[in-house]
Amino acid sequence: GLSISPGNRSLLEVKAECFIELQKTNEAIDIYNLLLDEDPYSTFYWEQLGHIYFMIKRYGKALECFEYENTINEEIEYARMMQAYCYYHVGNYSKSREIFAWFKEKYPMSVMPQFYIALSFYHEGNIIEATKAFNSVIEISPEGTVESILNFCHYCLNDDLLLEYLDFFEGKGIGIINASPLSMGLLSQRGTPDWHPAPQALKDACARAAAFCNEQGYPIEKLAIQ
Repeated sequence: GLSISPGNRSLLEVKAECFIELQKTNEAIDIYNLLLDEDPYSTFYWEQLGHIYFMIKRYGKALECFEYENTINEEIEYARMMQAYCYYHVGNYSKSREIFAWFKEKYPMSVMPQFYIALSFYHEGNIIEATKAFNSVIEISPEGTVESILNFCHYCLNDDLLLEYLDFFEGKGIGIINASPLSMGLLSQRGTPDWHPAPQALKDACARAAAFCNEQGYPIEKLAIQ
């Protein structure tokens, strides 16, 4: 079995890195746990162990490592940032956003925190706040960084949210690709797939509209793309 002596600590660190390169993550985890048994206050070991867990998508375990690293030294901003990423990946968007907001306030010209704030709102279904946050990313990005955006389902018969932002995008010289004018099947005779995120009331209303158009001999698909 593995053991630690004053002379082989560095050797074990190198061995762990080799295991990571070989994608033998379990062996690397064993080594860092052994090193932490010997030196539980090493922020370096906690950070390395957190990286391994994050790499293999064990975000809960990674979060524990980065939280403990900050318990030892709360000034390590990298560990705090990694906690935000972990919270994001486990679906705790509000906690993730709270940490990213701290970075946004401290580093207002940093794109990544604001980008993940936008993503967190998007995953919560808060499209308006997500759009505002994405616009903030565009505001602080160098000109030409964002050349175009892909808009889904927000410039169609049942949703024209994009209209509020057309002037903003035009002013920034950003092109708009308007995808799914049929609103992913809402504005069609075939209807929506089972996974469609629209509320049932909207699905029912669109189905009635499609039936009415069909009765008039004018398919709703044709109306939707005019």
